[in-house]
Amino acid sequence: AVEALGRLRAERPDNLDFELSILGSTQDEAYLGRLRQLAEEHGCLEQVRFLDQVPQDILPYLFQEYDILLFPSLYEPFSLTLIHAMASGIPVVASRVGGNTEIVSDGDTGLLSERNDPTSLASAVTRLAIDATLRSGISERGMRVASTFTLERMLTGISEYLTTAAS
Repeated sequence: AVEALGRLRAERPDNLDFELSILGSTQDEAYLGRLRQLAEEHGCLEQVRFLDQVPQDILPYLFQEYDILLFPSLYEPFSLTLIHAMASGIPVVASRVGGNTEIVSDGDTGLLSERNDPTSLASAVTRLAIDATLRSGISERGMRVASTFTLERMLTGISEYLTTAAS
């Protein structure tokens, strides 16, 4: 995401201004130092904010402060963060890995970028930034899809799987 921000700031599509907030535990000072150094190398340190993790019930309010959620996981079995973001109406860009592809339908309920590929991530962000129709459509469809990820659906799926596996 930091490298993608550097690319976006250098290219400045349609003279847009980009900023990045990185949310999560801030206890690993060595990792934060590497991220800060990377941001400095890419000329975007002033546009990166590091925020500590927040309780899950605060996420919907936090999402309302942003235009796009980036979720560039290297590995992701299943992301509740994506579902919460989509339910909040924020368009998402996620890496094409694991459970992300079960949640996000590329171009429909979000955009998928290639794993560990800053160019692909920057391209997806640019698409959303310059296309208001795409953004609003993804937001609306994402909210509908997110509402289908319920505890009841999960329990029914597990029950059906176990019944099939036992036969």
